Amino acid sequence: MLRPRYQNDHEDRSSQMNFVIYHSALRPFLELPDKTWAEFEQTGRIQWASDLAEIPRKFGVTNVYAELGTSFANSAVAHPKFCAALVGTLIKGMGVDHVMWGTDSVWYGSPQWQIEALRRLEIPGGHAEEIRLCAARRCQRCHQAADLRRQHHQVPQDQAESG
Repeated sequence: MLRPRYQNDHEDRSSQMNFVIYHSALRPFLELPDKTWAEFEQTGRIQWASDLAEIPRKFGVTNVYAELGTSFANSAVAHPKFCAALVGTLIKGMGVDHVMWGTDSVWYGSPQWQIEALRRLEIPGGHAEEIRLCAARRCQRCHQAADLRRQHHQVPQDQAESG
């Protein structure tokens, strides 16, 4: 059991970190898509992923993010309705700015097909467009940050020539 002093220290430190939950806590290799879909239709829940989506509300935190990589790639192809349910569950619970799309392109090759699948994804309530716009803003911020890093590390021309 944690002593209260340690627990408070731990809580202070963890609030300064961001937690990105790989595969959005989906267990794609442990459960069959049809079985998981049937459970979602019956209960409105996706085992573990719904728990993840509830963390911000239950615990009042803003530093937890859901990452969609292989979980998106597998479900977009194998069961598009389930994919829409997964993405919709995460956005509804965590907010569109806390659902991140990543790519396992090292395994799957070019991510272009996943980008196309995301463009075609239909989630009730217009959430698919929200996630596309959020991803575009995040990508733009990444490019801006990379430009700033390049500018910061750039050697002035006169120093480069004299070195």
